[in-house]
Amino acid sequence: MDDEAALLRLIKEFLTRQGYEVDTCSNSREALERFQRRPDSYAIVLTDMRLPEMSGEELAGHILKLNPRTRILAVHIVRASW
Repeated sequence: MDDEAALLRLIKEFLTRQGYEVDTCSNSREALERFQRRPDSYAIVLTDMRLPEMSGEELAGHILKLNPRTRILAVHIVRASW
């Protein structure tokens, strides 16, 4: 879960090459809706902490209410301007 398309593509490509099935989403509300439909099918949720609409922390809280066993990796990505 990240709102930057280029980063999502990079992460998906990397994880797919490692043999993982990856579901990406660039909107936190849509990510939550997808998780609500299949809360037991995600082994881990990776999310950026700084997102429009709903923060990564809020998203994680909603996800954990639906499935407290879900592993969540929340990162704060610092984007440098060169």
